[in-house]
Amino acid sequence: MRALLLFGFALVVSASAVEVPATYHDTIGIPLAAEIKASEEAYLKSLPANERIIGGAIAPVNAHPYFQVHRNVFLFPASIAPINLPQNNELWQSFEGQLATAAGFGKTSDQQSGSSTIVSHVNLRVMNLARCQQIYNNPMTGVNFVVASTLCTDGWGGVGICGGDSGGPLVANVNGRNILIGVSSFAADNACQQSHPSGFARVTSFMNFINQHM
Repeated sequence: MRALLLFGFALVVSASAVEVPATYHDTIGIPLAAEIKASEEAYLKSLPANERIIGGAIAPVNAHPYFQVHRNVFLFPASIAPINLPQNNELWQSFEGQLATAAGFGKTSDQQSGSSTIVSHVNLRVMNLARCQQIYNNPMTGVNFVVASTLCTDGWGGVGICGGDSGGPLVANVNGRNILIGVSSFAADNACQQSHPSGFARVTSFMNFINQHM
């Protein structure tokens, strides 16, 4: 996540679309997942069978400081709260022009080599989808990162999401309610601070799926 304030900028779009790191999962995600899995399996083999989480005992009440359970209802401390999902008329809004806040553990600058160890947040403005498509989609190659179910923020001032923020929330206050309108998806390849738009999965496009699995 970056929050670099620039006093002036010009967004220059070349004939080719802004590139997105399309091979992230192949080059980083999948190998890292395999490494983590191998490490976990090696650790589990070193434990007695009755100490593994599978088939273990129920955690005692108040064992975890971040939430409590009372009559099967999660009670959150003041610093943590559930987020509302879009409903009613909100399901049909594009949210264009809406201010929203993104949060995540991503990089805070293009020079940073890896993700952060603390969560950061930044305020962003939702932009016109067609404009975002002009920037990221390439009709010559048929590569279209921005589709109808994408929500974009404009990157004005060199702010937006960056590597490591994927899966994080984009929250907007609509009519006094904080609602989840996007889930961090992509940003320009190695150009997080260059005022390019950030891409999010548009939550309203997936409400049927979400409701089926809640």
